Amino acid sequence: MRAFRIITILCLCLFSISLIYVNILNNEEAHYLNHIKDNVFEELDLSNKKLPRIVIFGSSHCDVGLNAKDITEATGIPTFNLCHAGWDNDEKYLKKILEHLNDKDYLVYAKRIDFGKSSIFLKIYNIIFARLKLIPVLRNQYGIKVEKYTEDGDRIIFDFGRANNYPDYKVNYAAIKENLDFQFKSILELANHHSNKKPRIIVISAPILINNIDSLNTKKIEINLNEYPDLLAWVPPVITNEQKYFGYDLFHVNETGRAVWTAQSIHELKRIIK
Repeated sequence: MRAFRIITILCLCLFSISLIYVNILNNEEAHYLNHIKDNVFEELDLSNKKLPRIVIFGSSHCDVGLNAKDITEATGIPTFNLCHAGWDNDEKYLKKILEHLNDKDYLVYAKRIDFGKSSIFLKIYNIIFARLKLIPVLRNQYGIKVEKYTEDGDRIIFDFGRANNYPDYKVNYAAIKENLDFQFKSILELANHHSNKKPRIIVISAPILINNIDSLNTKKIEINLNEYPDLLAWVPPVITNEQKYFGYDLFHVNETGRAVWTAQSIHELKRIIK
């Protein structure tokens, strides 16, 4: 019994130290990111404002999951990636983006849908083991002084590894629709409030990894865009059971998944932007 307590205490101490280390590395990235994203704003200002531009805005899912350079090359429209973890909830940051855009531009809001609650086991897995696995990756990424973002704002991706499990979703269609409604209204209200010449807004949902694709009926989450007249389009998520496209945490795509999500987004953007 005593040995069990000692092992438990040691594990908790190791986990606490690991979390502190991860947070230190994340803070280092935040300082760096403020600088590099300012450079992206400069590139945005230098672009031709008389022609349409695309700005991708959202959380860590599009920071690691979408490639602005590929979108530029495929659509012929200059595209800039201004995504990062938590910044999609920063009203000041969105206001700054809107100040640089006009009614010829497209604001692509990329975010993950809440597809239901995961099991306790998966929550523990993501809180503890996925974070611990990322420590050597983060150390390698932030410990070496190399460029981590391109002038378009694209992350020079580091290896998230490959998923070896599945989120245990308990799908709740009412909760999904409620979450989408919140996302749509949030971005539209902020755009209406902060922009006289507001850009055209497209919402793209991040890919979803699920073990049994048949357990999720996408027809039950179809959205009536007439309820959101200021929303140009919504692109539903890619739903797959292919673990090779996702990283350790099961929710963010890895480099392979980034190529797939970017290609799917390009296909949809070409359809929407005519």
